[in-house]
Amino acid sequence: GIANHILEVLNELQLDPDRLVAQSYDYANNMSGQLNGVQAKISDKLQRKIKYISCSGHRSNTVIKHACEASLDINCLVGTLQNIYNFFTSSTKRLTILNDKYTSNLFTLIPKITSTKRWGGKYQVLKAVYECFREIVEALDEITDDSENFDKDTRNEANSINTNMKTFNFITYL
Repeated sequence: GIANHILEVLNELQLDPDRLVAQSYDYANNMSGQLNGVQAKISDKLQRKIKYISCSGHRSNTVIKHACEASLDINCLVGTLQNIYNFFTSSTKRLTILNDKYTSNLFTLIPKITSTKRWGGKYQVLKAVYECFREIVEALDEITDDSENFDKDTRNEANSINTNMKTFNFITYL
């Protein structure tokens, strides 16, 4: 497993595992678990307790995650970002309208929020929407006003997303 591989790499690098005083991993149970996690298995294999220090990057990420989850405004922002992605990617016609609005080739598609735990992915989404805010609003305006090519539900959804994007809180938190 991973614990064996870590110890093998230490040996290959001629690093004495007996000098190992601490280990640091993310919060995933397979790494940090006290019974079957990598940190526990390494301690068992070396027949002594090796201090586990949770990764500071993951710790700060967890603090940010919990703080953001506690904020209704941030949850609304993330929900609207997800709605933007879903709205445009569920129709090639809508996605074409959005892509035609881009004045630069920086972003041809707003990334999907794929993880509820990793804020790095959310940053990419925030940056894409921030950089292309005007183009997204223009595409939503066009779809909202186009009763010839879009049904009422689609136009209402475009208008709803557009309205949410233009709120003070959305713009401020973006």
